[in-house]
Amino acid sequence: MDVEMIVPMQQIWETRQPQSFGEAGSTEFMQLLLAQLRHQNPLEPMGDSEMLSQFAQLNALDELKAIAGSLESIGDRIQLGDAIALVGRQVEVRTPKGEIHKGAVEGAARQGEEVLITIDGRDFPFEWFESVIHEV
Repeated sequence: MDVEMIVPMQQIWETRQPQSFGEAGSTEFMQLLLAQLRHQNPLEPMGDSEMLSQFAQLNALDELKAIAGSLESIGDRIQLGDAIALVGRQVEVRTPKGEIHKGAVEGAARQGEEVLITIDGRDFPFEWFESVIHEV
C-alpha cells in the first residue's frame, strides 16, 4: 500500500464540508479507518482493494441516508396534498380516545412536523382522519 496516498485522502476528508444529516456516522467511520491504518501490522498492511471497499461502503451509506431523507420529504408533501384534497368535503376523524368528529374540512396546513385539517374551526392531526362521509 502506498502510504503517501493516505495523507492526501485524510486531508481531503478533514476539509470536506458536512453535506448530510449522517455526517457524524461518516466522521466516526473515518476515525475508525484511520486508527486501523495507524495500528495495522506493517508486515501485513491493508490492501488497496480492501481500503477502496471500505470507502465504497461509506459512500453507499451516505447515499442511502440521503435517499431516506428525500423519501421522507416526499412522504410529507404527499400527506399535505392528501389533506388539502379533503377541503370542502365531509369527513370523519377519530381521536385516540375514540371520540368521533364529523364535519366539512375548512382547511389544511402543516404545523411543524404535523399536518392538520380544520373542521368546524378546530384543528385535528391528519393521522386521525378516518373517512370521507358520503351523504345521500
